[in-house]
Amino acid sequence: MAGISFPIQEEIVKVLTLHLAGQIRGGKNNMIVLRNGMHIPKKTWAEWRDIAVSQLRAQRCGFFFEKPCKIEVLYWCADLRRRDVPGLADSLCHCLEHAGIVKDDSLLTDWTWSFRGLDRDKPRAAITITEDKP
Repeated sequence: MAGISFPIQEEIVKVLTLHLAGQIRGGKNNMIVLRNGMHIPKKTWAEWRDIAVSQLRAQRCGFFFEKPCKIEVLYWCADLRRRDVPGLADSLCHCLEHAGIVKDDSLLTDWTWSFRGLDRDKPRAAITITEDKP
């Protein structure tokens, strides 16, 4: 009896690498609470967010992640100040969601954050998002 072989369909996994110029600003200490209890961002943080979202949208290439993803961030700082990494990650998540790259920032479930050193002239982040295999 002759065997029949079928090509195995390869899994296609979405991967997107983005570059964000400048320092990432944490949002934790950049919120104002109004008398009515409403929270709004400080002007300087909102301006940074708008620039970051614009940079990310320009690199989106039509990608939109709707499934759980891994995210790797390589980060170069402009100074040697201590960083609140959860605050930076939260700001980055909001920017990725506002840029239309991820449906919801809760989909970014597996994180790797790596400080790559000091670069006073060119602080930046390299962000790689990889959709989890089904």
